[in-house]
Amino acid sequence: TWFEGHDTAGYSLSIFTSKDVGNSETALIKQVRVTAPSYKTEQGIGTSVLLSQLKKNFNLQQQKGYKLNQQEVEVYADSAGIAFEIDKQGRCIGIVVYPAGSLHPDTYARFLPGMQIK
Repeated sequence: TWFEGHDTAGYSLSIFTSKDVGNSETALIKQVRVTAPSYKTEQGIGTSVLLSQLKKNFNLQQQKGYKLNQQEVEVYADSAGIAFEIDKQGRCIGIVVYPAGSLHPDTYARFLPGMQIK
């Protein structure tokens, strides 16, 4: 995880990798999570966008959400391999990109120590 300005309370970029131990020593990127508004999708969508706008551009299905530091967050994913973290105000606070069909809460939880999956 990299924090903007080295501030752990600020925006972050996280990359989760794994290895196929015994078969390959090459680490493969499994998920990338970003909270900084400077990162955008092809459609120009980044964090701070409302869920209603996201639904116009993606075929979203609600996933298991999480709770972290008293903040409740819902997660909506598109089968193409992109998910959006949504706060209680309906605003995107994080974007996760992953291989299609492989958004698993156990893997996702590694980005946020202390996260409780709902």
